[in-house]
Amino acid sequence: MNRVLRNVSAMVLMLICSTMAFAQQAELVNLSVEPITIETGETKTISINMTNPSVDVASFILGVELPAGLTFVQDKLWNDDDEEWNYFYASLTDRKRSKFVLSEKYDADKNTLKMVINGMGQVFKGTEGAIVSFTIAATETATSGQMKIYDQSWSNADASLGGERPDINVDITVTLSTKMVPTIVNNDDANVYTLDGRKISDVSKSRGIYIVNGKKMIIK
Repeated sequence: MNRVLRNVSAMVLMLICSTMAFAQQAELVNLSVEPITIETGETKTISINMTNPSVDVASFILGVELPAGLTFVQDKLWNDDDEEWNYFYASLTDRKRSKFVLSEKYDADKNTLKMVINGMGQVFKGTEGAIVSFTIAATETATSGQMKIYDQSWSNADASLGGERPDINVDITVTLSTKMVPTIVNNDDANVYTLDGRKISDVSKSRGIYIVNGKKMIIK
């Protein structure tokens, strides 16, 4: 009986040590994104940075979820070999090597983009800097919120090192665009207010930035 208990205790200890080692391995690699500020109607390119000061990274899996009102922007590149356009949302940076492959899956209903980066036996260049980028757009209904980076996992070339990383929430500040310039603003069909909330009765003599029907605009 004592021998059985000793064996069970040894197995539990090995499992604990293995779990701790796995967690320590995972912490060797971290992703980060700078806080984002974007105007309604604007597009902005977002870079995901990776720091890996003491380990080579050959593959990375991650997902990105945007709040309502923000969308991923699709890009395209002409493929001379197939003589057709290749459509994509994300791009690898100059930290990639020649064999690197990026696969992606966009889910419009969930507003998510899942990415799988495979070095095909090669590893990322360097130990810090952006590894992938994508472009987002803010619609007129967009509001401030958080972008979530989830389901992160990485490994080295022979998969002897790797692990999962916790979710990251990135602050997104959405501001009203001031780039729209209406040619005619008439109080009969528009509600016009100053930035401090005062309603304007005669816009014919008003010039500057105002809230017109709930949108920030420049009246010239």
